[in-house]
Amino acid sequence: KLNPKAGYNFTRKEFYWSTDFDFYYAPSKLGALTLKVGNGNRIYTSRIMDRLRQQKDSLVDFSKLNLNYFKDMYVQVGNRIELINGLQLFTSIDMHRRKAVRPSELVVKDEQQRPTSFFMQPTYVTFAPRVKVVWTPGQYYYMDGRRKVYLHSNYPTLSLDYEHGFKGVFGSNGSYGRLEADIHQ
Repeated sequence: KLNPKAGYNFTRKEFYWSTDFDFYYAPSKLGALTLKVGNGNRIYTSRIMDRLRQQKDSLVDFSKLNLNYFKDMYVQVGNRIELINGLQLFTSIDMHRRKAVRPSELVVKDEQQRPTSFFMQPTYVTFAPRVKVVWTPGQYYYMDGRRKVYLHSNYPTLSLDYEHGFKGVFGSNGSYGRLEADIHQ
């Protein structure tokens, strides 16, 4: 299955694109190799950053700090498989290259209001293996030929998603950990 997408944001004058490719090697177990490539996942200034900029008594000069916009290119290579009915395992390697649109400088003032400048890193590269488990107890389904198609369940879907970024792999310059849990009906 190939799913290309493209779009243009007239307000920001930006072109967006992505391509998702799924190769189903075990359709009765929802088994697929996946590849996702694109730009997007833009990072913008948060409301908290805007509030900090408005404070007059801050020791940080935000006028030269351009934290509002990073361009992002990403690649995700993964696999998904249903282990038993309703229990799916997703594994992937996620790589991002986020680059600041404008260079950014952090200016901090000391007690005597003397400024000290620090230049912010303009590009962030991440390499992160990811594991996600999704479980829907009592999952109803039907078979369309050899392909399994989920219908519904009387129980909620639970998911646990863990990602860990490693510094120094394929040029990555940061390490992090992310854990998310979700329940929905």
